[in-house]
Amino acid sequence: MSLPRRAVATEEATLIVCPQRAYQGAQTTAGRTWGFAAQLYGVRSARNWGHGDFTDLLALIDLAAELGASAVGLNPLHALFDDRPAEPSPYFPNSRLFLNPLYIDLDAVPEFPGLRPAGLGQTVERLRNTAMVDYPAVAEAKRRALELAYGNFCAAGAPERREAFDRFRRARGSVLARFTCFEVLRRKLDAPWWEWPPAWREADQAALDDLQRSEPRDVGFVAFVQWLAHEQLDRCRGRARERRLAIGLYLDVAVGVRRDGFDAWSDRSAILPGLTVGAPPDALNRSGQDWGLAAFNPVALEDRQFEPYVRMLRASMQYAGAIRLDHVLGLKRCFSFRRECRPPTAPTSAFRSRRFWR
Repeated sequence: MSLPRRAVATEEATLIVCPQRAYQGAQTTAGRTWGFAAQLYGVRSARNWGHGDFTDLLALIDLAAELGASAVGLNPLHALFDDRPAEPSPYFPNSRLFLNPLYIDLDAVPEFPGLRPAGLGQTVERLRNTAMVDYPAVAEAKRRALELAYGNFCAAGAPERREAFDRFRRARGSVLARFTCFEVLRRKLDAPWWEWPPAWREADQAALDDLQRSEPRDVGFVAFVQWLAHEQLDRCRGRARERRLAIGLYLDVAVGVRRDGFDAWSDRSAILPGLTVGAPPDALNRSGQDWGLAAFNPVALEDRQFEPYVRMLRASMQYAGAIRLDHVLGLKRCFSFRRECRPPTAPTSAFRSRRFWR
């Protein structure tokens, strides 16, 4: 008499592990460490374009090493709406998964021919001498320079550079592909995503595939810009390790994202675009503060084993030795205001507030 074979069952589970004590550094790290913080956009140098960039960050890392510091703290480097330079707040991001191209040092891009051939010499000289950051002019100059660099890359990019770009696009996969489509659509349709045609509004994959086939140059340009930003920030991460900074880069993560941005459009099960976060009423602001930022849906995060939250953290952690969660509200609780995804001209003054994250 033969016994029945036992059925083989497999099961997967996500483990969320919280150590009792935060990482304190290697055994060779001093008992107490220190670092300094900078708003990178406000760093001025003789060579930048009136707006701090990743080459300035390399210099800050070298300075930190010479002074014996362990970390360089920075403002959020998240992607903004780069065609709206009058909205430059690093805490009002388009996406926390991608980088702000204004931090790219064009002079370090092999495909950029230089200021004079690009016809930007006088413009950049003026920007270097402004008392304040002229965001519109910086954005326009860098946009022109990036388009010129991309054209040269497409026409005669070095084989090793082309291979590196292809590797970057493959590694970032569908998330980068969706981001490139969103940026192209945002410029073409010139409206918040909830006013787009249904196929684009719902982020239909077939429609996005069609867009990539019909607009390969525009889609490729967005990916190229993100590749340059990634390359330069990753070089900064490597420099911090070479200079033996115990912590390295200390990056800031904004508490939320703009409702009409990529993160809210791309993953509506994880982000709540109909709610915005802020601060509860207090003696100074009797009605509370509405920051206009959409935040994660805590119920959806739990259902999805916190994958969207982990992805958001990894986007900054890949470059950083430490991160700061803005107000710590991104970790524990938020105070929310109810909104509707409707045209900006619609009435938005009567919001019912409540705490939704405990």
